[in-house]
Amino acid sequence: MKLLILGGTVFLGRHLTEAALARAKAAEASQAPAPVVEAMKAQAETIQAAPVPVVAAVPALAHTTGVKTWKARIAGSPADAHPNPSMSELSLAQQAQILTLVRAVAEGKAPLSLLEINWSALNARAKAEKSTLTIPGIEAYEEVGMRARPGRRV
Repeated sequence: MKLLILGGTVFLGRHLTEAALARAKAAEASQAPAPVVEAMKAQAETIQAAPVPVVAAVPALAHTTGVKTWKARIAGSPADAHPNPSMSELSLAQQAQILTLVRAVAEGKAPLSLLEINWSALNARAKAEKSTLTIPGIEAYEEVGMRARPGRRV
């Protein structure tokens, strides 16, 4: 059976009718009882396709214009790629471009505000490595606090 799909709507129409008529002719050729063949032909003639919704044209809004917005993405990214991927999603070429950005910030060619420190990742590394943390410019320190367990109420 062939289906026509437009905008997510499935239309059976002509193809379904032709298939039903072909089954009726096959039943007639195999000498099926006349009432059965007649019922199959009648069913084939009464099959209707799903209604096609008529969508009115979108009216033009008065006093409106198109707006272009400029945004940033990693240089050399494909047009269909996500414009702001997370660090774990970067390709090797994108990682190289990020290192170019870091060098530009280090050399004073780009503002430091373009880079953001991932404190949760650094704190997780410090918690795991403790005093052996060796990341240039970062040091691990021990913070002492108090923790209480809930006691029994009297």
